[in-house]
Amino acid sequence: MDFSYFDQESYSDLVLYILKEKKNVEDVSLNKKQLSEKLGLQQSHLSRFFAGEVFLNSDHHYLLKKEYDFNKDESEFLDCLYDISKTGLESRSAELLKKKKAIRLNAKDAKKSLQTGSNVENLNSENLILYYHQPYHMIVHMLLICESIGSSTKLQEKLIQEKLGIPQLYLVQILERLRDLKFICIVNNKYQVAKPAMHLEKSSPFQKTYQAIMKNFSQNYLLQFPDKAIQNYSVTFTLSDKNMEQASSLFLKLVKDLQDLSLHEKPDNCYQFNLDFFKY
Repeated sequence: MDFSYFDQESYSDLVLYILKEKKNVEDVSLNKKQLSEKLGLQQSHLSRFFAGEVFLNSDHHYLLKKEYDFNKDESEFLDCLYDISKTGLESRSAELLKKKKAIRLNAKDAKKSLQTGSNVENLNSENLILYYHQPYHMIVHMLLICESIGSSTKLQEKLIQEKLGIPQLYLVQILERLRDLKFICIVNNKYQVAKPAMHLEKSSPFQKTYQAIMKNFSQNYLLQFPDKAIQNYSVTFTLSDKNMEQASSLFLKLVKDLQDLSLHEKPDNCYQFNLDFFKY
């Protein structure tokens, strides 16, 4: 999310900001002359609009929204400022100003989440349940941390879709849920991770179900993509009780070492690590 976008006070201020700061759907920065042509306006009319002398009509507003790739919050804020600029009713103006304030506060909350990694919805959240019960949600979340996953939202979506082999519509739904949970947000036209790790505590009511789903998913994924580079090992063996204690310590050390490795580097890829160690 581009937070400066929501600092603009008027519709004309916001359109000027868009012109200066955003690239259009063709990934091109437009100047005033080019924008006026895209909107079907004389350049002099656009200059008068920025000077506050004339309005853009609803068709010009529609064409502006078609020209740029706005996310849901940006689109809603742009519509709100447009409606404020056109209304002549005091009661409607008051309602729109409240809406403008609410959208802006929501953007500031997203910015705060990005800066602090604050907690989000409670355990009764449907989206949070889906996050742990449909593994692609966590995988997409982790992939967005990686340096190799694109420099813009469109490129990130393209690379993730190619890497995981999932339909575009499903990926869009996952990204929307992650944004609703405030695990990710959009900054400067790029998905950024606000909450980098959402691993479950051992005592969580989701834990056993999550582990079973993830292990089953992992096996199916490897069958679907047999060419993936993997380290795979399974063995049934015997140990004395004394050596079992030492083996448990080695198990915990391995988990901690892997955690330390993941915390002290800029990641390039996302990996899955499943390990079971139990007594019959």
